[in-house]
Amino acid sequence: TSLLDGKPSELALLRRHPSEKVFGVQLAGGFPDVMTNVAELMEDHLHTSCDFIDINMGCPLEQLHAKGAGCTLMTRPNRLEPIVRGMTEILTTPVTIKMRMAHMEKENIAHLLMP
Repeated sequence: TSLLDGKPSELALLRRHPSEKVFGVQLAGGFPDVMTNVAELMEDHLHTSCDFIDINMGCPLEQLHAKGAGCTLMTRPNRLEPIVRGMTEILTTPVTIKMRMAHMEKENIAHLLMP
């Protein structure tokens, strides 16, 4: 929601430096409506020159878990699918997913998420 709030420190991260040959933006969120709104913001208003937009599904930080984001999203496929579908319907930039083999447990679950 930092991007949607228009926080200058977050918006600055969307600017490509001339020295960057490949530039991607990583987004972390656990709610389809918020992630879709961010995708709309990026597509319609910010005109970022991104090569890709990455959905963060691998971060183990607790502050992201509380929001259903990061690697917690791996345990919520009912949220993951609408996030991916919503964002890819809006964005013309390729969308990727960063993920781990497992959530917090030692049991690998990544292969269960991808058909």
